[in-house]
Amino acid sequence: MEFFLDDSININVAGETYEITEVTKRSIIDEFKLGKFNIYGTLNELEFLKRIYDLKSLPSNDSRFSNAEGDISKHTIMNDDWSGDWVFYDDRFKIINGSDQDFLKFVCEILHPAVQQDENIVNVLVDKINTYLEKDKWEVFVDRYISDKPVYSARKITIDTYDNESKKLEFIVVNALNEVNENIKNQFVLKRDAWDDFCYKTTFVLYYFQDIQVYRQIGSLKIIKRDFQGGYVELPKNFNELSDEYCSLGWDQNYYEEIMGLFKSNSSEVFRSLRDCVFNQNIYESFKDEYAMKKSLLRKITPQNVQITFKNIINKDASQTSYKFQFAFKNSDAKLDISVIPNSIPPTNIHVLIGRNGVGKTRLLSGIAESIIEEKMKIIQV
Repeated sequence: MEFFLDDSININVAGETYEITEVTKRSIIDEFKLGKFNIYGTLNELEFLKRIYDLKSLPSNDSRFSNAEGDISKHTIMNDDWSGDWVFYDDRFKIINGSDQDFLKFVCEILHPAVQQDENIVNVLVDKINTYLEKDKWEVFVDRYISDKPVYSARKITIDTYDNESKKLEFIVVNALNEVNENIKNQFVLKRDAWDDFCYKTTFVLYYFQDIQVYRQIGSLKIIKRDFQGGYVELPKNFNELSDEYCSLGWDQNYYEEIMGLFKSNSSEVFRSLRDCVFNQNIYESFKDEYAMKKSLLRKITPQNVQITFKNIINKDASQTSYKFQFAFKNSDAKLDISVIPNSIPPTNIHVLIGRNGVGKTRLLSGIAESIIEEKMKIIQV
C-alpha cells in the first residue's frame, strides 16, 4: 500500500507495532462520530482518503468496479448510500484491526490543516485523543507548521517523553537565593524576578543546585497561568511538575542550549516539568491566544522562535543564524547590500538577478566570488 503523504505525517516509530488497544481505538472513533464536526473537514470522503491511500491499488467491495476509488466514489458521492462512519470499519484501511501506524496515520490526517481549518476544533480533538492514547503510551504532537498552521504527528511516549515516577524532578520557588535551605541537594530553584511586562510579572531565573555550595544559573524564563490578569504569577512553593493551568517559555536561545547541554537525555524532563511550550507545542497552541502570552511571553520573542528556532535546538537540529554583507563595485559608487534573516517571510536567503544580456549579471557574481576568495587568501597570508 502506498502512502502519498509520508513526508507530511510522520509516525515516529520504525516498523509496525500493535500496542494501541481496540478499546482505545473505539473510544477515539466515538469522539469522531459524536463530535459536531466533519472528520473530512473541507474535503469529501474520496478527496480525504486519496491523501493517505492509493485507492486505485485497493480492491473494490462492489463487483461493478475494479478498485476502491470506483466504489467509494459511487457510494459516497453519486449515491451517498453508505453510513457516515463506514470508513472506520472498512477492512481495507485497517483502522481498527491494523497496526498502530495504520490507525495513527488516519487520525493525524484528520487533524491536518488542509483538512480541518478550524483550530479550535483541532485543539479540542487533540486533548481528547491524547487522553485515550496516553493509556497505551502514545501521543499526537505538533511536529511542524505549514502556513503558520500546526501539523500533527504521533510518537511513542518513552522514558524521555513520559513522566517516570522514579525520575521526578523537584522545584523550589523563592524570592531570593538566601531563602534556599542549606540542606538542598539536586534540586531546581526558580527565583522570582521583578521584570515588568505591562503589569505582568512572569519572569523567573532558573538555577540547579547540586548542593548549597555548588549550583549553576541556567537562564531566565517566563511562566503564566491560564486567564492570568496581571501582577506576580502564583506558583506552588514546591512542585514536581506544573499543572496544565501553566505554560512556560525561555527568554532566549541560550536558555534552551544551556538545558540541552547540562542535562542531555534528561533535558526533556526539565521542559516537561515546567510545561515548556517549545518542547510541547500543544501547550503553545492552547495558550497562544491568552492575553498574557501576547503581552509578556511573546513580548520579545516571535512565534517563529517558538515554532522553529528554539524547537530546532530541542530537536538537536542545526541552528540558523543571520548574516549580512556588502559588495562594492570597482570604479563605481554603487553598492549591493545583502541581509539574511533566518525563517523570515518572505525568505531573505533567495535573491534574483534580472537584466538583459550584457549588462553585467555574470560579472557581478564573479566579482562577489573573487572578493570572497581574495579575502580568504589574505586571512591565510597566501
